[in-house]
Amino acid sequence: MTATLTDTAILTQECDIFCHHLLSYQPSEAIRASYIAGQKGMPSGPDDRNALDEFLLRLGRRGGVLLRLADAYSRLARPATLLRRKLILVIAILETSHQSGRIIHADSSATVGRALLRVAFAGLSSVGWTVAAIIFLGPIHLIRFRSATRHG
Repeated sequence: MTATLTDTAILTQECDIFCHHLLSYQPSEAIRASYIAGQKGMPSGPDDRNALDEFLLRLGRRGGVLLRLADAYSRLARPATLLRRKLILVIAILETSHQSGRIIHADSSATVGRALLRVAFAGLSSVGWTVAAIIFLGPIHLIRFRSATRHG
């Protein structure tokens, strides 16, 4: 995929939103460039994706609560969706970046009790977002996209 100026702007904004969602991190130009380069091989337009993938990606691009819901729902309903692949790409780039990698691995010296509390909180938070996603996005999926999935 050769990125046009518009595509580059969209992907840059997408990278910023996804980095904030995953790590509350403002990406450097190098991270943005890696993200844009990583788009090769991903479906490039709505014609290459199904309607649910497109819907989840549009929600995700809005960031905040909508991204959390879209991420949680796609994790459960369609783990290979384009949104999930893009989020995995971002976390891989962040983890291998010098500055953001330090943030990811900063608490490696935490006590066992503190680490267990963080894992428990993350698990409960994930369950909560998944339940909310099922409540809010499940009916939309069933009503709006079910027939398109069967026929397309």
